[in-house]
Amino acid sequence: MPCLSWVDKLRGLDGTVEKHINEVDQFLESVIEEHLHTKKRESSEGRSYVADQDQRFIDMLLKENQDDTTSRFHFERNDIKALLLDMFVAGTVQPFSTLDWALSELVRNPQTMKKLQEEAKEIAQGKANITEDDFGKMQYMKTVIKESLRLHPPLPLIPRELTQDFNLMGNDLKAKTKVFISTWAIGRDSNIMG
Repeated sequence: MPCLSWVDKLRGLDGTVEKHINEVDQFLESVIEEHLHTKKRESSEGRSYVADQDQRFIDMLLKENQDDTTSRFHFERNDIKALLLDMFVAGTVQPFSTLDWALSELVRNPQTMKKLQEEAKEIAQGKANITEDDFGKMQYMKTVIKESLRLHPPLPLIPRELTQDFNLMGNDLKAKTKVFISTWAIGRDSNIMG
């Protein structure tokens, strides 16, 4: 509530938030500088910085800014930092979201949870913790994870571009048409999943 913003200042929250924002900004700035420095050093030594097939996301963003005449896009430094931050956040949020969906499915299906608990007890054989090696032996756990990913895919829509003309269920689609494949719908289609 804007009328209570003075409370945040009084508690020191504004200063704390500003401090953390600056830390994140400095980190992202160092990532960009590291890539620029490595690129300059290796090109001065006559070596290719990153082969096209090994190019990283940040390298592609920085490459777009090299030559303004041929580039379709121009990213400001803050734009690049915002995109990098989005990638970091997406990489940490998605696994937790997937785990939440898996646990909610187990709560909704107590028989499945009981069978999974029995498998874990059998594999643990009285040990307090299950190790990573033990997970390789847990076939039912693998099935539960795959089923959870089928019902709640991390990417429900996958964008693609057609490379050639295509007819889909009586609809003519031209090459270069952008389409979205619904992994969510595929996972629920009984003709595909059985």
